[in-house]
Amino acid sequence: EDPLNKRSKEFKGFKTNFLQFVDHCIREASETGDLYDGTLFLSWLEIISTCSSSKARPLRAAATYMGLQVITSLVTVVNNLSKSRDLKQNQMDTAMQEKSCKEMEMLKSLQSAVAECQEQIEVVEKYMQDVFTQVFTHRFRDCDEAIRAACMK
Repeated sequence: EDPLNKRSKEFKGFKTNFLQFVDHCIREASETGDLYDGTLFLSWLEIISTCSSSKARPLRAAATYMGLQVITSLVTVVNNLSKSRDLKQNQMDTAMQEKSCKEMEMLKSLQSAVAECQEQIEVVEKYMQDVFTQVFTHRFRDCDEAIRAACMK
């Protein structure tokens, strides 16, 4: 049985809840910083890539939808990090114009914050590439048309 594609009352909303759970996990890991050390993401990636290679169609479909949601959530994380980096960069530019001792201390902390945001963006972009490579390069040729369609969407 495939609970992601069932239309019965007992499975109503299952797919939506499943994808919201994945989204919430990625965003929460980003906010707490657990996403950037690689351990959590490598576990997720291993689960997704293993399941997406399964012979069981419902498992392949679930892993493919999960991979799509992970990439979507990671894009949101990158957008949030970019906004944060740009804000810190603007604050740094303003602090550079004032050049007081107090501003110099703040300037150093802003520089490190901008660098940290940039590093996190690069890490998350690599994660997106890894998911794409391990899941979608194989699933867009799947024998199930629903999985192919989800990958092309």
